[in-house]
Amino acid sequence: MAVVQLLLAESFPTEIRAYASGLCGAFTAVNMFGATKLYPYCVDWLGFHGTFWMYGAVMLVEVIYGAISIPENKGQSLVKTEEKMINSEEKKKADYKSYNNETPFRYRTDTGLGDV
Repeated sequence: MAVVQLLLAESFPTEIRAYASGLCGAFTAVNMFGATKLYPYCVDWLGFHGTFWMYGAVMLVEVIYGAISIPENKGQSLVKTEEKMINSEEKKKADYKSYNNETPFRYRTDTGLGDV
């Protein structure tokens, strides 16, 4: 749980960090409640070993997803991490805008249809 709290501190911009961390904490509490309430049913349906393996499989998927999607921030300040994430989002937006060229379809000439 401590690693998750550290990731929350690095994941959100400074302006919304407290609010977003609170929301994530509430979501985590709801998930923990659900997992605790579903545990007896899982043991009935899957047996003890099946429940163990199911939880293990879910955790493996989460670890793989985290390894792929969480950026490396070793040796960087919180400000540098925030700038890197903002620049990444701006680059994605710029790529999207340049791809769409921000012109309506009827005025695009690269479609081969001319002015429709």
